[in-house]
Amino acid sequence: METFAEGITTRVPFAVKVGALWESLDEFHLVSETAIEIGVRELLTEAGTPAEGTSATSLAAMREMEAKIRVKTDMLPSTGRNVSPGKLRTLLAGESLGE
Repeated sequence: METFAEGITTRVPFAVKVGALWESLDEFHLVSETAIEIGVRELLTEAGTPAEGTSATSLAAMREMEAKIRVKTDMLPSTGRNVSPGKLRTLLAGESLGE
């Protein structure tokens, strides 16, 4: 599997982890590469936080599910800021990483 959010990918799901997720999650939402890239841009430009794709997946999901989320304060996990300057420049220029 190739994705900009490489920190959360796996070719073969691990049964123990997947089982724990299914027991704990109410919903699982997949997001597109484009949504992740937009999330990285937003985190940097709106919050001043450089983020890798993995870190932006929760923001991307929240944006897509905005109508379902009816709370005043949202907390999102932010798992990594290890993003290369070149990738950030590409995304800030409004270009896709094309992966």
